[in-house]
Amino acid sequence: KYIYGSRVAWRIPDLKNLKEDIWNIYIHSYQDRIFNCRDLADFFGLREEELICYLPEKVKQEKTVFTSRITDFLVKRLLNIEDFMEKLKTCYSEKKECLLMYLRQEIDFSGENFAFVDLAGSGFTQDCLGKVMKELYDGKIQNYFFRKDKEQTKICDNRVFYPCFFPYFVLL
Repeated sequence: KYIYGSRVAWRIPDLKNLKEDIWNIYIHSYQDRIFNCRDLADFFGLREEELICYLPEKVKQEKTVFTSRITDFLVKRLLNIEDFMEKLKTCYSEKKECLLMYLRQEIDFSGENFAFVDLAGSGFTQDCLGKVMKELYDGKIQNYFFRKDKEQTKICDNRVFYPCFFPYFVLL
């Protein structure tokens, strides 16, 4: 049986280490992909209107283009605003519950008879998923990669067919 997953679906922060997990997801996924308020709101899973009140006036202007330095500053600043973090906690709690419902529906956790398969990656996404899955399954999660980057995973057990980096793997 195959299930569908994506980085957006699997990369949900662990609510126990919310700040740290959000920061790690940011630097692994979005650091060079946020150019304006709308992009920043998308990263946090919020509507732009929900985010804008927490931002400095200077960056709220429609024509402001964020650099990664600005984005780093904004993300760090937002992660230290208590009100904002409460909003995120609620948002991610709902997403986490949806993800757990989907996994319960699709995977038989009674044995160790499931694994995740990926063409290429670092294992970061599977580690995020593994943290969330701790509520459902406390064993080692098995992952199979065709090619895997140098990222060291801590939660999952990975099997790799081609264990070294090569730049044009997307041609596969």
